[in-house]
Amino acid sequence: MINEATLKTILPVMHLLKKYHRHEIKHVENVPKSGGALILTNHSLATYDGLLLGLGIYLETSRMPYGLADTNLFTLPFLRDISPKINLVEASHENAEKLLAQDELVCIAPGGMKEAIRSSEHRREIIWHKRTGFARLAVRTQSPIVLAACPNADGIYDVKANSITNFIYENFKLPFVIPRGVGPTLIPRPVKLTHYLSEPLYPPKVDENDESYLDELYDFHERVVKTMREMMGG
Repeated sequence: MINEATLKTILPVMHLLKKYHRHEIKHVENVPKSGGALILTNHSLATYDGLLLGLGIYLETSRMPYGLADTNLFTLPFLRDISPKINLVEASHENAEKLLAQDELVCIAPGGMKEAIRSSEHRREIIWHKRTGFARLAVRTQSPIVLAACPNADGIYDVKANSITNFIYENFKLPFVIPRGVGPTLIPRPVKLTHYLSEPLYPPKVDENDESYLDELYDFHERVVKTMREMMGG
């Protein structure tokens, strides 16, 4: 759990970002008041919009979500040390199931790095159609899913499509992009950020050994993806 010292350190920075982007959360009352739940969000290149979401939920509900982060994050010295202090854990089914069993909120960006580095030609698109892990996790743990869509997050930076980005991602699973923020700089554009939260989506009660398991799993996955696409305006 995030400690008070870390919270006091990051709050001023997050408040500046909140003010800079005029960030707000709509329908935060849809976050369950107790019990484990999955919060699924789109993945922008900026990424810190996810931290704004987590902090906003905490300030409104007193529940601080845990975020599942890319394994590469934990190989970098500074980020490896700071991540656990701001409730980021290495993305794995084991870690997610453990947190849900402890009645925690778990925030996931199913599109991952691939969604984060997509070009601006595909802004607001979510790349979840082949990502069924979150649906399997929800069914296995019987955890509700709350969708958190932030359509304008893709407007923080412009990202040009290029073959080098695709080559490095496909071969090394590393992000290599040349973004533009304010003018030709990397300064984030001051776009207004709003997270829209859905009502909880409850998974089917079906055992993995049942004949109907895959049908119900894929139906649930499709319902979640369709709802998120509608929320993103896609």
